[in-house]
Amino acid sequence: MGGSTHLVIGASVAVLAARPSSTSELIIATAVGAAGGLLADIDTDNSKAAHVVRTGLFALTAGVGFILYKNGSVGAEIYDFIKRYILVNLNSAQIIAACAFMALLFIGTFQKHRHLTHSTEYALGISVSVYFMNPALALPMFAAMMSHMILDVFNYKAVLISYLFNFRICFKLCKSQGSINGLLSMCGGLLYGLALYTVL
Repeated sequence: MGGSTHLVIGASVAVLAARPSSTSELIIATAVGAAGGLLADIDTDNSKAAHVVRTGLFALTAGVGFILYKNGSVGAEIYDFIKRYILVNLNSAQIIAACAFMALLFIGTFQKHRHLTHSTEYALGISVSVYFMNPALALPMFAAMMSHMILDVFNYKAVLISYLFNFRICFKLCKSQGSINGLLSMCGGLLYGLALYTVL
């Protein structure tokens, strides 16, 4: 399906999964769901998700590299810089989880479309890394990523639901940018409205 459909349905199921109790929690759940709904398509060169991930990872690497270069930091000074400016509010589990999350994103950008990034294992890997960074966001992320896979199985191209078991599904019922996509996008908007109604 199209990106807007994945975004709105991802946001909807994430809000339903998170059951936020405040406006700030609602905004966070919506953002996580929208990102999770789009995340599987980082394996597509022309997708906005892939562009954002690649740009973000490049900017992060370039920014840290520039600051280290500018400060002339090497060896122990590099570690001290990272500890002081990046890791100050994170525990070791969160640091490892953040590194795993970024590694999964980086790997995902080099995969075939509807391959690894559309698998249940990838969704679990992303969600587990999110859990160790912030447990409350793991279920909304997983729900949003699974919504992406469920929507895509109705298209004409098979989705690798399980990477480990090489299990693919394809129902061949509609085109990813056809009229069904538009209908699902509208349904996603209604679902989001329902999600808001149930939590507010």
